[in-house]
Amino acid sequence: MSVTRRSFFARAGAIAAAQGLALQAQQTQQTQPPPAKQPDPRQGTADAARYFQYFDRRSKVSLIQGENRRKNIHDALVAIDDQIRPALKAKKYVFVKPNGNESLERPLGGTQADAVRGIFDYLAPRFKGPVVFGDTGMDSAKVCFTKYGWDKVFAEYKSLDLKFEIPNEEQNHWGLMHGIDYDMHVIPIRLGVRFVDPDAFVISAAIMKTHNFVVATLSIKNMVVGAALHTPPGVGVFALSEKRQFHVGVRAGN
Repeated sequence: MSVTRRSFFARAGAIAAAQGLALQAQQTQQTQPPPAKQPDPRQGTADAARYFQYFDRRSKVSLIQGENRRKNIHDALVAIDDQIRPALKAKKYVFVKPNGNESLERPLGGTQADAVRGIFDYLAPRFKGPVVFGDTGMDSAKVCFTKYGWDKVFAEYKSLDLKFEIPNEEQNHWGLMHGIDYDMHVIPIRLGVRFVDPDAFVISAAIMKTHNFVVATLSIKNMVVGAALHTPPGVGVFALSEKRQFHVGVRAGN
């Protein structure tokens, strides 16, 4: 390639100009402060409320110690009566969800009759609407009603408009939310309509407990897994069970 003196200096000048611009950009970058680190809302920073609006309205918690289960439950509810009463007035009915469906051989893991009495003791003078008491799914729910003595409790509260039902066997009435399947894909999950009814004041009457692969479910599973639509009577056990759609292993479970 033929290079004249004029073209040589022209090219040299262009290279020098490019190098100068690159050096200037580098110097500018070095003098500018690094970009501010975005706050991690999981660390409880001052800006956490901007990410999670519920931080400034945490739930009130009542803890009662004593030897009488029935009295403990009643007194715990009375201690936060100012939180419960206004919400009760805004609802058409109360839905009490006990825990006993799969604990027939482990009765200490189920909702004891005296726990139900404590709840009804609280509700009786304060709520005059219907009270739906509903365990979930499969045939054992009906067995639990007598095995745990819930039927005897019903007989003691004539002043309450009580009804026992299995709220998620009905395949024609359900609410829709989303869960995660075994392959970590988001999937639709049908829930018993009582669990998502805005007219219901929901009381989860569960025993806090451990678990085989998530260490502890406390009382969360009573609602999260208990709400999923179960197979209706007369159909294969897991044929139409929404629970089996997302209750599928360690990853999805945790």
